[in-house]
Amino acid sequence: MPREFDTFHRYWMDWEAKLKPLIRRHEAQLLFPNRLSETLKDDGSIDLSPAHPICIANAPQKAATGKRGPSHRNTLVIDGGFHLKPGAVAPYLVQGRCSLSVFSTTIRDDGGRNLVEIDAMHFDMEKADKPTAYHPIFHVQRDVDSKLDQAKLKQSVADLARTTPDKIFLERSSGLGTQHLRLPTPQMDLFAVLTAVVADFFCNGADKDIKVKTQFSAVLELLKHPSNAARNGFAARQLMERADQIWPCPGAWYPESV
Repeated sequence: MPREFDTFHRYWMDWEAKLKPLIRRHEAQLLFPNRLSETLKDDGSIDLSPAHPICIANAPQKAATGKRGPSHRNTLVIDGGFHLKPGAVAPYLVQGRCSLSVFSTTIRDDGGRNLVEIDAMHFDMEKADKPTAYHPIFHVQRDVDSKLDQAKLKQSVADLARTTPDKIFLERSSGLGTQHLRLPTPQMDLFAVLTAVVADFFCNGADKDIKVKTQFSAVLELLKHPSNAARNGFAARQLMERADQIWPCPGAWYPESV
């Protein structure tokens, strides 16, 4: 990896330690890739993506539930990537994507797993210099992630289950909801989606354990850390400029607003 991107790679490696305490409290297991795969472009930019999907096994349906029967286990799969360019001071984000897939999971008698996809969404970021007409600059769509590598996913689930990929059965959804409705969102890059996942699935407002707030605050501080080159991307800066001119309603998210 070129030296100017080293800080971002080290930043990536900090995430596992911040996520694990919250996830383990609910008896769930996290498999977090310790490296980012890289593709260097001719213009000096770089595409970075997890070496395998991030997997959380035995996740609750929500933080407040204590149910752990076979019909109440979920496997959460988060995947995505970053397209970064070197800047004068630090790299910055040009484009990114992230997906969240939820699989209802049953443990078979032979130790294998049956995973049935019950929900999925992907978060997109338009190129600020080449926006697609009528697309919000940041948006989410409820649809399956066609880019999700099923072989890598099976291997990840098998690693968590301490079994082999041939004992992992995956049933992908053929389509979910209204797939072409793009809802404007904040910048939901991979780090932002991970933050939302631990907040909604692993943090319960009624929990009296003060460690939960401390641990989640640590995740938020990491998300906002200056080493996060994704937090100040080209598209985010353009949106902030639009919001200065237009009251920050969803209209500012569309390229036609200026």
